[in-house]
Amino acid sequence: MIPRFTRKGTKMPRQWGMSALSRTILRPLLRDTRGVTALELGLIAPALLTLTFGAIEVGLLVPWVQGGLQSVAATTARCGAIGSSACSNVPSYAVSQAGTWIMPGVITTSNVTATSAATSCKGVSGKFYVVTITCPYFASGILPPPLSDKTITVSACYPMA
Repeated sequence: MIPRFTRKGTKMPRQWGMSALSRTILRPLLRDTRGVTALELGLIAPALLTLTFGAIEVGLLVPWVQGGLQSVAATTARCGAIGSSACSNVPSYAVSQAGTWIMPGVITTSNVTATSAATSCKGVSGKFYVVTITCPYFASGILPPPLSDKTITVSACYPMA
């Protein structure tokens, strides 16, 4: 047994040892349940908020990518219709625009279809340059099966003179 001493060098009585400390301070703290709810919230809230805002962000990504691809299709259709030198290869132009506006690698040249002899566009007859972009949703590899086969298809047309 290790003797316990006070500041003046006298031996402490047994009631001031560790057993008294555990009886008077630690046991009531271990039995106290008033802050358990706040503690549980503090432990769970970061993970819950991360999952919630992550789901919101993934949900917002689909319309954002679709809107970006729609703009790329419209710009590509216009460029192809006016015969700009920048559009000598229409699918490559669409891929470069998608890489600038959305993110690099979101589409490839095989995802882009350009038609310069279309006779109608969305119910209007005439001569149109039509660009259609079809791409698999780039986050489909991490999504569960009902969402993993999502494909985004956009189309734009521009009148030809």
